[in-house]
Order: sequence, then C-alpha cells, then structure tokens
Amino acid sequence: MKLGIVIPLKAKSVSRCWDTTAAALHRRLCSVKQQTHAALEAIVVGHDRPPFMDEFQPNIRLTGLTTPAATLKKAREFATDNRRFTRDKNSKILCGMQALNEHDITHWFTLD
Repeated sequence: MKLGIVIPLKAKSVSRCWDTTAAALHRRLCSVKQQTHAALEAIVVGHDRPPFMDEFQPNIRLTGLTTPAATLKKAREFATDNRRFTRDKNSKILCGMQALNEHDITHWFTLD
C-alpha cells in the first residue's frame, strides 16, 4: 500500500489573508512530515509558492499551475456562485494526482 496526499492551495487572489493561508499550510505540512509511514508521497498544488516550501523538500513537493487562478471581486460572490472555485480546487487535486501517478499510489487522500 502506498498513500498519496494531495493538498490544493488557495491562491493569493482569493485568499482573504495570504499569511493566514500560508501559516495553515505550514502547520499541515509539519504534520505530514512527521508521519512515520514510509510509503507516502505528498504534493501541494497551487498558483503561488509559499516562502517555506524548501524546508519540506524532498518529502513534500510543490507543483505550480499555469492556468489563471479563480478571482473573487466581492466576498458575497463566493456564497452565491462558488462553482468556479470548486472547479479550481478539483483541478488542483487532479493535477496533484497526475504528478504523483508515477509513484504507484494505491490510496489517495486530499487535505483541503
């Protein structure tokens, strides 16, 4: 059994506070890095690169996206029509799964 962990990262353009988003990701990655199960591959998929990603290499990789990030003009816009944000998150998960495809993953987990 080999576990693949995909972490979709919210873009700066839709994050209320990028520092808060990055801090939450850092805590997640610290937790993943402490796992003792050897058959584990993890990847973060996003449009932006947090400054601390190098401290988690090579255990946890970052894959950047070239497609434009979803944008949010008003907070209530998300509440009324969040389909494009869901598509953005799902495309990040798919991209992560494709990037880890060569690692013989048998079980997938998404940390959102």
